[in-house]
Amino acid sequence: MKIFITGATGLVGAAVCREAIRNGHEILALRRPTSVSSFSITEEKHITWTLDDDSLKGIVSDYKPDVLAHFAWGGVNAERRNDECAQDANFVFSKRLFELYPYKQIISMGSQAEYGYYESRVSEDDSLNPQNSYGETKIKTCLWLQEYCQEKGIEWQWLRIFSIFGEGLRVGVIPFAIKKCLSGEQTLETTKGEQVYSFLYAPDFAKALMNVFGAKGKSGIYNVSQPRNEHTIKDVLLRIKKLTHSDIDILFGAIPYRGRQVMLMSGKVDKFEKAFGVYPNTDFDQALLSEIESMR
Repeated sequence: MKIFITGATGLVGAAVCREAIRNGHEILALRRPTSVSSFSITEEKHITWTLDDDSLKGIVSDYKPDVLAHFAWGGVNAERRNDECAQDANFVFSKRLFELYPYKQIISMGSQAEYGYYESRVSEDDSLNPQNSYGETKIKTCLWLQEYCQEKGIEWQWLRIFSIFGEGLRVGVIPFAIKKCLSGEQTLETTKGEQVYSFLYAPDFAKALMNVFGAKGKSGIYNVSQPRNEHTIKDVLLRIKKLTHSDIDILFGAIPYRGRQVMLMSGKVDKFEKAFGVYPNTDFDQALLSEIESMR
């Protein structure tokens, strides 16, 4: 199968590229001019790289991909999630990619941010209450994709991803804690750490996605979470401290919770697993160790 992947040098896109190559797929990968590839020489042999310039439409048309797997999205850090211009640019870019070629299937990445504040595990049928432009624009993009694909008869999946981590991630609690523990700093101030998140390991997501490629009659919105891997932030920080052999003093409760702090962020995955099967769940400590080693 020929797959056109955007965001191929990012956390999710890179993991999907590697797994797709292992499964014998051919990859056309879109990257920014400044992006750096982390793929091995062997992996590079299976990837055709392209840039977002005037030649893109012709390159994609000549390649004739079966599937578009769209993972590129700018402005994901906290400081830019309310940057309306940056988020609207994501919508315009996504729309252009969706219309670029008559794919058989389009898979695009949503976010837990579409749900907003919940204190329970959310399902795809729960109401959406995004708290920033990032979440609002994800919803806008999803609605446009759904209407477009229904009009054109294209198979589509919108995957709302929860708390994904892995090698290459540089924002979020896990890389932040690893960096602190490896730095030799004496203290780390944090909240009480009672928040519970479901942590999804990127390579596990990539393996699960192999069952989505080529799907027929399964269009829709799906949560992609790991409810079997729920941990408090306190537990995550203590695990990382132990795995890095750090002497850092973690000062739980030194920082107050922010207003309307989400205390449980996890998605129900019954719909996804019924459609595509149960996805793998790598041992959490082993996954953390892999990320620690990538940051040393």
